[in-house]
Amino acid sequence: MSQKSQVATIIASSGVVIIASMLAIFLMGRAAINANTNLIVRHEVIGQLQETLSTIKDAETGQRGYLLTGNQQYLQPYDQAVERIGQELESLAAAAKAGELSVADVSKLSQLTNQKLGELQQTILLRRTQGLAPALAIVQTDFGKNTMDSIRTVIMQMIAEQESGLAAANHVALILGYWRNLIALGSALLTLAVLFWAYRRIVNERTAQQRAALEIQRQKELLDVTLASIGDAVIVTDVEGKITFLNQVAEHLTGWSFPTAQNQSCATVFNIVNENSRQIVESPVDRVLRMGTVVGLANRTVLIRRDDSEIPIDDSGAPIKDTDGTVRGVVLIFRDFSEHKAAEAKVLAANENLIAANRAKDQFVAALSHELRTPLTPVLVTLTAWETSDELPSSFIADIQMLRRNIEFEARLIDDLLDVNRIVKGKLSLNLELVDAHELLESVVALLQSQINAKQLNVSLNLNAKRHYVKAHSARLQQIFSNILNNAIKFTERNGHL
Repeated sequence: MSQKSQVATIIASSGVVIIASMLAIFLMGRAAINANTNLIVRHEVIGQLQETLSTIKDAETGQRGYLLTGNQQYLQPYDQAVERIGQELESLAAAAKAGELSVADVSKLSQLTNQKLGELQQTILLRRTQGLAPALAIVQTDFGKNTMDSIRTVIMQMIAEQESGLAAANHVALILGYWRNLIALGSALLTLAVLFWAYRRIVNERTAQQRAALEIQRQKELLDVTLASIGDAVIVTDVEGKITFLNQVAEHLTGWSFPTAQNQSCATVFNIVNENSRQIVESPVDRVLRMGTVVGLANRTVLIRRDDSEIPIDDSGAPIKDTDGTVRGVVLIFRDFSEHKAAEAKVLAANENLIAANRAKDQFVAALSHELRTPLTPVLVTLTAWETSDELPSSFIADIQMLRRNIEFEARLIDDLLDVNRIVKGKLSLNLELVDAHELLESVVALLQSQINAKQLNVSLNLNAKRHYVKAHSARLQQIFSNILNNAIKFTERNGHL
């Protein structure tokens, strides 16, 4: 595992442990808060129960004072207690609904309280309407006393349950607080260890960076010398497109000195436009920074120098990347394209001259073929007329046919001149038809019979093909056979055999 991977693993592991510790502290703290909240709630419930018992006692005290004196003023504690008791019973019912008290106990307490209040109200009414004796008679039945004792018993039982829960909740809170403090201490120690390790790493990294900075400076100086020695113009920019280096060739082509161009935007120094439209061309530095790849200029780009003179250029830009692929800048290499443009213009002029000469040749060939075919037409018409005439001796017919075939062959040679022109232009067309190859071969032999006779050659013509009809251009196929037989006649010795 590399050193970088080890550092990442240690930091990640420490981070996981610290996060887990903080999560545990958070959960322990929340549990402790919940436990303390439970303690507070139980204290409040106990207070509510004690307050309810006190209110019932106040009601009973007011009832007794009124029974003994008959004075309406003694009923004030009773009236106040009756007003409060309903709210206190509702509060206890809400606590029961929240799970803080037993629903059955609260229901029983409400029932007993209502019975007690009913008994108090009955005695007060009798004292007011019938006198003391009837009211004391009800008191002496001990119904009210027994009900009050039951109320005390239920409330004390509910208070006892709350106090028991208080002890348990207090114990849990103490344990959670202990573990929270212990985890916090461990997390703090681990954090200190990581900080100490990070401090050592930072010190080592600073030392390594200082060494690397010295090496980078040395490499930069070597690179500057290398770039300055290149025969092409070189501009180097940072990631913001500002010039950081300019070699002497670039100074000469742009008209800017390096001290003046340094930290200038590359588009300011390397001002390029389209040669024809005069539209500003996007700087290749901007394109490289946007695309992250090597780019080149479009054709017909000119550089406007600092003195407003112009030169055609050819260039390419490439990103300067770290080993991890991060783009750190751009290197732009360009050259004067004037000589190449001049050579290109010469080539274009020569090509135009060739095109003109070829056009003149085509016109000459077309005119020549017309002039050559013109005198052949009346000759061919005359021979055709003689061939079908009955006025000439039959011994002349073979000679006339031979003359007509040669005239026709001469016309095809003239057509060949035009075919060469058509082939060059890619316009040669074939008129396909059904042709009898046997008949075509016989006509070729007859056409060249004079040459055969001149060399006293013996020709054997074996026409026994079962399938001798082909789909072809008759004149072209006849020309092929004629060329083959003509070569055979030319390269066969006198008195030979074909």
